Amino acid sequence: MLTQRTPKIDYTGLMRLPFPAEIAIETHSYCNLRCIVCPYVAMRRRKGKMRPELFHKIIDEVAQESPETRLWLAIMGEPLMDKDLASHLRYARDRSVRRIHLNTNGTFLEGPLAQDILDADVESVYVAIDAVTSNTYDKVRPGGDFHRVRKNVEDLLNLRARMSRKKPEIVVQFISMLENESEIDKFHDYWLERGAVVKIRLRQGWGLDITAPDLEKFHIERFPCPWLLRTMNIHWNGHVTQCDVDYEERYSGGDTNHQSIKDIWNGDFALRRERHWAGNFQHPLCSGCRDWAAGRAEFFYPDPESKAQAPRWSIGERKTQPEELQ
Repeated sequence: MLTQRTPKIDYTGLMRLPFPAEIAIETHSYCNLRCIVCPYVAMRRRKGKMRPELFHKIIDEVAQESPETRLWLAIMGEPLMDKDLASHLRYARDRSVRRIHLNTNGTFLEGPLAQDILDADVESVYVAIDAVTSNTYDKVRPGGDFHRVRKNVEDLLNLRARMSRKKPEIVVQFISMLENESEIDKFHDYWLERGAVVKIRLRQGWGLDITAPDLEKFHIERFPCPWLLRTMNIHWNGHVTQCDVDYEERYSGGDTNHQSIKDIWNGDFALRRERHWAGNFQHPLCSGCRDWAAGRAEFFYPDPESKAQAPRWSIGERKTQPEELQ
């Protein structure tokens, strides 16, 4: 039974880095769903779309400074709604930036776009579903179409198999919460049987804006936040935030239109990281946040080969970490 969720905490990768290990890029900030685990519906920040020239600037710097940095094309927007997505992926591939991950709700994961994603050599596609029945899906992901999303993922798995491709890794995600916890085992079994990787994680709070009762159950001694130490978020307008918690962009640390990623990383964000290393968590984004305590997600693989090839590793992580945390 998988219904008892416990944070899996380890300290792998907590080190001082000269460049972010993970960068989330919001190529636009529009979404077609109103999920209960996301603050999108309450967001007041102005919505918009990233200029291709800015995306190219970001990719060029990553290619030069740190090709092993993992790029996640998602923050507050659904990336597959972006009409420039295919050209963005081609640009990254042509610059040898291959550690691209798509985080999607799966609604538009079909037709020519599905083929474009396979051809772009991205590392993985994460599809958030969180249910095995349309009843539950409608509760947690209002505005979506459960049967369409499920078919899209199954079709992508079949297309990858027909093309004899190993990439991208196709991951279906289940965020455990009161509304869906009775379906967690069926979700696990259903998708493993079809060849997908299953990711299960705790519900997070986006700071204080989303109810995340599971994070309040456990007493964990505070430690430097992995998101702050390892990641950077770049919004569609080029403004940079330290993590998802600052989705309203109240405490931006720089602007990639005029600054390099490296300079921003080693500017005010470096001071914020050093405060965490010193045990000072009093920054407005950090003082009440519990997302640092969520721990690692759990991954389940359909076969030993898919586990061995999993592109889970990023800068600063060791392949000697405990098996259950891989």
